[in-house]
Amino acid sequence: MMQAELEDLWHDGYIPSHHYLEAAIRLWEVLSRGGPSNRVELRQAFRLLPSDGLFAAHDFAVGELILMRTGLARYVGGNVEIRPDTPGPPTPEQLLASFLRQVTPPWLTTVTHGMAVMDHLMPEGAQRAVASTIRDPERRELFLLALRTSLDEKDDKEVGLKGELAVVNACKEALAHAGRSDLVSMVRHVSLESDLLGYDVVSPSTDGTVRRLEVKTTRAGGPEVSFFFSRGQAMAASRDPSWRLVICKVRHDETSVWGWLPGAELLSLLPLDKEPHGIWLKSRIRILRTALRPGLPVVAARTRPQGGEGR
Repeated sequence: MMQAELEDLWHDGYIPSHHYLEAAIRLWEVLSRGGPSNRVELRQAFRLLPSDGLFAAHDFAVGELILMRTGLARYVGGNVEIRPDTPGPPTPEQLLASFLRQVTPPWLTTVTHGMAVMDHLMPEGAQRAVASTIRDPERRELFLLALRTSLDEKDDKEVGLKGELAVVNACKEALAHAGRSDLVSMVRHVSLESDLLGYDVVSPSTDGTVRRLEVKTTRAGGPEVSFFFSRGQAMAASRDPSWRLVICKVRHDETSVWGWLPGAELLSLLPLDKEPHGIWLKSRIRILRTALRPGLPVVAARTRPQGGEGR
């Protein structure tokens, strides 16, 4: 099979079977022991690599692409180099998980719902491939559910970062537009330093105060905004009069600021502790878009070029 044909496999929703994952692991071991790393020499050696007759040259060619797709190897000039920080050869299950995280098959969202996996909605080829590596049905279900959770968390982080960057840029633009370019350099993206502060962005305001902004970003449309709110964020909102919530919307490649709320208006939406049984740590909050103030709370009313409440 030619290189172009192998590459086309990924575009067709291809999931590697246990056999190909094992070929990739064997190839990783060869490279880690100082085997031929030149791409041309390596592929010429595929027919000669020791495998006890288990793997053909084609299998190692697929294995090479699996290593590339999972990030365990990379092309540097004309050579193939394995990632130096890998402690040892991966297991087939670890390699399959890394592969699925990279390709993010569209069926994963469909087949994983709540705490169950609906196998009948999974493409037959993908079913066979995953089952060849994880034979036990219960373990396979746990694997797919854990994979879905990890991908959701990754997506949440990426979407959240887009919103935070949009707020940082919007604060700078708002201050400059209000004639306070001297304050622009004081806008800080503090969540890059720590995510335990209870807010993501610190910005000066034109009224001489500081605003600490917690940014929540959503992909969903509609009249209601839903997001998770942590106990640490609630403590910051209740104790710090400069704390504000800012809501952003991601649509395709564009991120826009929808509006903001003072912390005091969120407190009534939070759950109550059920002592002595326990305390809440994270809660889903829902608010109407119409409850949001427009813009950002960094330009005082007296300096706003247009109407809007800045405090």
